[in-house]
Amino acid sequence: MITLIFLIVLIVSDSLLEIPKRIHPIVFAENVDLERYSEQKTIQLNENDLIVIARPDEYDANDEGLRLIYLRRENQRFKIQYISKGAGESYIFKPSFYEFTDSTKLIFAELGSEYSWGLEVFELKAGEVKYFGTIDVADGRGYNPSTIVPNMIIQRDENGYKIGFEKEVIINPGGQNEKKVDGETIEYRQKQDKLLMLRKVS
Repeated sequence: MITLIFLIVLIVSDSLLEIPKRIHPIVFAENVDLERYSEQKTIQLNENDLIVIARPDEYDANDEGLRLIYLRRENQRFKIQYISKGAGESYIFKPSFYEFTDSTKLIFAELGSEYSWGLEVFELKAGEVKYFGTIDVADGRGYNPSTIVPNMIIQRDENGYKIGFEKEVIINPGGQNEKKVDGETIEYRQKQDKLLMLRKVS
């Protein structure tokens, strides 16, 4: 009886754990025309949703740089629903997309210059975007910190999102507290609407 109960709990627990699939949406050859923005890239997630990476035409020292803009189709026209904060002096704002079975998407936008600075994380669910914070981690195996995206392990359970890592990683790449660690010793977990880094206890 005890063994049977244990197996049932194990099966139920596994059924609550979901790993998303990486998707590769269409990138337009020509960008949409957004007033007051210079577009770098326009991405079509589906017939109703667009992601645009753009920079404001007007400089703002308090909110400069590339940003993510989400547009949704309403009455046959695309309207801006969300604009992220600027990425500062980052040369890039390169998004990668992961989709769960309920169509919720996680967007990991890479920041960087000659090397990766880490990722900004967004959730797109039912036509709304939420900002989940920064993953301050890069791949630590090369000469310079590089993108961590291929070495991420993304999961979702009843407690929210969990982001783990494989191989050697750099925490705070390019910063004063830059440090190389085994990727398996850290993870990010969702706490309300934020992702927080946690150290794994062996």
